[in-house]
Amino acid sequence: MNSQSKYDVIIIGSGMSGLVCGITLAKHNYSVLILEKNQQVGGALQVFSRDKCIFDTGVHYLGGLDEGENLQKIFNYLGVFDHLEFSPMAVDGFDQIRFSDGFVGNIAMGYERFRTTLVADFPDEEANILLVEGRKNGNWS
Repeated sequence: MNSQSKYDVIIIGSGMSGLVCGITLAKHNYSVLILEKNQQVGGALQVFSRDKCIFDTGVHYLGGLDEGENLQKIFNYLGVFDHLEFSPMAVDGFDQIRFSDGFVGNIAMGYERFRTTLVADFPDEEANILLVEGRKNGNWS
């Protein structure tokens, strides 16, 4: 940093990427300034309104937060994991697949539940679902 500059890095935008970048650089002893055009930080993680309609664009659910998974590692590195509040999702169907014929299939939490509900929803595809699972486990036959 030269004597005429106050910051090593200036980040434009305080969305998720800008904030993570700023925290990461600050952890490595860089002097960081994050600039945001809106009145609150968060980028697409916030609520906004247009023509009297409210749009909630924020995070609704996150995967990868179990012990040792990617997002838990990242949030721990950033020093925020222990400050977050989580609400558990329905383990047997936190999301759904909807088809134009009216069929609704549940997306269950965890690999075993996901596979079980997938086979239950698409019984004619059980062999293919299990074939993909076999390939995942190194069985290519």
